[in-house]
Parts: sequence; structure tokens; C-alpha cells
Amino acid sequence: MVRTSGPAVSRYIPTTTKHFVSTEAKLAICPRCTRPVLRAHDEGIPACVDLVPLPNLGAEIAAIARGLWTYTRLRNGYLAYRDTTRLADPAMAGQVHAEHACKGASA
Repeated sequence: MVRTSGPAVSRYIPTTTKHFVSTEAKLAICPRCTRPVLRAHDEGIPACVDLVPLPNLGAEIAAIARGLWTYTRLRNGYLAYRDTTRLADPAMAGQVHAEHACKGASA
């Protein structure tokens, strides 16, 4: 029989974790260019995107071609990275934002 509780087991199984945390996007100001941005964590990775969403798919393709990541701002306010498997996912409906290009924006 495998033990799943008790003092010896609880030392090794964390009850809470801070890995892969996603947070709601918050308005911030880029310290380098002073433009408004949205900052959040997406699955534990800091994300900083332009405040203004991309107007269409062509603009998203142009941003990706420039080497910028793109994110969907979900209904719950979180940012979700748009990789090739998520581009056509209906669950990723929402405003699409490009990564903030200013190199002073890193958290």
C-alpha cells in the first residue's frame, strides 16, 4: 500500500506552488519609453505587451515576423501566449496583443 498522507509524505509533496502561475494583466508604464503597457505572468513567464490590441490577423503575422510574441487577453484578464497550436483555438477568443518591443520593458 502506498502512503498518500502523513508527516513524512507532506514534507515532500508541496501543498502550494508558485511555479507556472498566471496573473491578471495590469496597466503599467514602460520605464524606458514611458508608453502604457500591460504586465502579467503567463504560466510563470513574465509578459509585457502593448496596451493597444492588434487590429487584425495581418498585424499579428507582421508582429510574429518581427520576432515578437503575441498574447490573447482572455475574459478573465489573463494573458495567454499564442503559439502555433493556439492560433485557431476558439478558447483563445479575445483581444490579441503584441509583445512590447522596447527592451526596457522587462520586469
